[in-house]
Amino acid sequence: MPPRILHRDDVPETPGLYPPPFDAEILSHGRDLGSAAGVERLGTWLERLPVGHRTSRLHAHLREEEAIYVLAGTPSVRWREADGREGRATLRPGSFCVFPAGTGLAHTVENPGPGEAELLVTGERQPAERIAYPEDPTFEAWRIEQGSDRRWTDIGGPNPEAKAPAWRIQTARLTLRPFRITDIPAFIQVVAANQAHLWPWMPWVKEPHDPDSVADRFLRFQAAFARGEDFLYGVFLDGAPIGGTGLHLRVGPQAAEIGYWISAEHEGKGLVSEAVRAVARVGLSVNRFDRVEIRMHPDNVRSQAVPPRLGFTHEATLPRRFPGPEGLHDVLVWSLYADQIDRLGVDQEAHVLRAWDVLDRRLI
Repeated sequence: MPPRILHRDDVPETPGLYPPPFDAEILSHGRDLGSAAGVERLGTWLERLPVGHRTSRLHAHLREEEAIYVLAGTPSVRWREADGREGRATLRPGSFCVFPAGTGLAHTVENPGPGEAELLVTGERQPAERIAYPEDPTFEAWRIEQGSDRRWTDIGGPNPEAKAPAWRIQTARLTLRPFRITDIPAFIQVVAANQAHLWPWMPWVKEPHDPDSVADRFLRFQAAFARGEDFLYGVFLDGAPIGGTGLHLRVGPQAAEIGYWISAEHEGKGLVSEAVRAVARVGLSVNRFDRVEIRMHPDNVRSQAVPPRLGFTHEATLPRRFPGPEGLHDVLVWSLYADQIDRLGVDQEAHVLRAWDVLDRRLI
């Protein structure tokens, strides 16, 4: 089957308009290249933005990532974060601007001039997408009247209908979520690069890490997560896996053990503390555990710095409890209880700690 090839001139240009009675403002003029080429999962538009026009009302996407590449002109991108902070930046030919999904980052591109701007805009076509317009209460009220099922109603806070567990957690710098099949190549690469780094503390790094074996493990992890038997999260920085953490139900009733690892190149940046603080808070406030624990080898000095930093108490050293490369070894036990959750403290940007359930309803 040959590729689908078309030219911009083959696709008619149409003005961007919202539905009546909000159609008085003409937005950018666009050519829907994606639909014309029959693309199913990736929308692609070539947009011409006259002076004084904008691409859209300020809006945020729950599920769909969006990216803009500037072909001509000097437009400006304006945004509002979920906590209300606003910003603006001037773009130029060659600028590439990305709006991650689910972060509450509302955005639009405006063209103050002096000349027209031209943009290549791409975005996902995700089922059950929801959108919020944080500075347009009249438009949002109209959407409610129309019975729209595309309204993102919990962008500003928790949704009372959300249900544990958290399938996605967002911190200041990290995304925590179950590993997916699409993560396999990057996961294999990061584990291979950290064999010596992890081996003394985590014997699983010596297990087979070919694609088929990793796929089998990932599917088992996902199934256990869905059944509520074990909650293993990958730790992602800028979309790439750099470690793992989780809430493991193996330390008694109403309790979970927090495990964690991170690639050597990302140690010493506070990322482990950031991830552990997030899963501890989720475990105690969302899963409603009475206790979360951290257990480790007494010689793992670097990891031992994390629990006291986050308010955990060293409760015991259990002799000869865990098998390691050199036989049974002792285990340090650190605990934090639900009524001690305030000991966790906060990140410098704690406002970005958010969590969502399997239906993307906000928990925190």
